[in-house]
Amino acid sequence: MVHPMMADLGLEKSLSALIELRVSQINQCAYCVNLHLSDARKAGVGQKKLDNLIVWKHVDVFTRAERGAFAWAEALTFWPLIQITGLCAPHYVPITAIRTLP
Repeated sequence: MVHPMMADLGLEKSLSALIELRVSQINQCAYCVNLHLSDARKAGVGQKKLDNLIVWKHVDVFTRAERGAFAWAEALTFWPLIQITGLCAPHYVPITAIRTLP
């Protein structure tokens, strides 16, 4: 299931599922990880991306849009622990621009 806010932004179901999966990994919620893994597979996300999501910063399997979305999601999830500019700077893309990136 795509989160309504992400659907309203026009994000692809596959990207929405990857974002929710990444946040679930950070939060260490086993139920949520399993739920969003299933959603990602239904949305057509390949196994290579699922296997590498946890290390997205260190692999070249994700698009610029996906990397920007993961940085944004991590910044919001880690907000109390870090400064947002330090986490997002290398990958920053305004969230409204993500759907237009290659």
